[in-house]
Amino acid sequence: MRRFVVGAAACILALWLLFCLDDAAPQADSPAREALYVLTLLCPSLCFWFLIWITRSLHADPRVARGVLGWTIAAAVLICASAVVPASAQNAGPGLASMAPATYASGLVLGLATFVRWPTVRRYILGNRLLGFLAVGAAASFALGAWAATSLFRNKITLGLAGSVALDLFYLLTVLLIILALLNESRVQAGAAIIALGVHALNLVGPTEVFFPLWLTGIFFWPFVILSSLALEATLLRTFLKPSAVLGSGEASGAIHSQASYS
Repeated sequence: MRRFVVGAAACILALWLLFCLDDAAPQADSPAREALYVLTLLCPSLCFWFLIWITRSLHADPRVARGVLGWTIAAAVLICASAVVPASAQNAGPGLASMAPATYASGLVLGLATFVRWPTVRRYILGNRLLGFLAVGAAASFALGAWAATSLFRNKITLGLAGSVALDLFYLLTVLLIILALLNESRVQAGAAIIALGVHALNLVGPTEVFFPLWLTGIFFWPFVILSSLALEATLLRTFLKPSAVLGSGEASGAIHSQASYS
């Protein structure tokens, strides 16, 4: 797990530096400023693929399950720590002001990477024959629900915070299902995931903007950015690479789980 430790530290440092540069950059519109902003948005998802890639050969280590559990706990600690950064740090310069978002994004990336690296989960991702259809069903359900709500009720509907959060979570869960299905070894599942991604993209231009403000200003901004980036990047990776080239062998993952259970 040493490579994962070094890789995670490098990702956290890279995210913090980019956040610092983005905060310190002049706010005036310029090609360089816009390029830096786009790079800052893409960096968390690129860090995810980097962590997955450098640990793709860990399937031979029976201790990987315990290591992944430790990093899952570390990810949770980072996410919680981002919420307790003093508000006064926001006015203390780019270095301190960038600590909260950088820590939060780092925690999300570590959490996703360790989730995918968990032996049982990785084996499920590679070999399951329902992920793509689940993604299509979730995307279609979301689209049909939005259409029904706007067709049956002519007046605007106020969902409140709880309803908006529920919609956000369902939307993000659907994107996560699409990403996992794209990493499946079956081309059928990957094809279904691409269909689901297209259906889900239509929801962005549909009448569901009622809960978008939470993404733009709240805690769901970075999950939305990271998962959306991962979905597009997973589509490209699935086009040019086999899932086993990214995640490793599914059979080996099962072997780890068996060994770790008895260690």
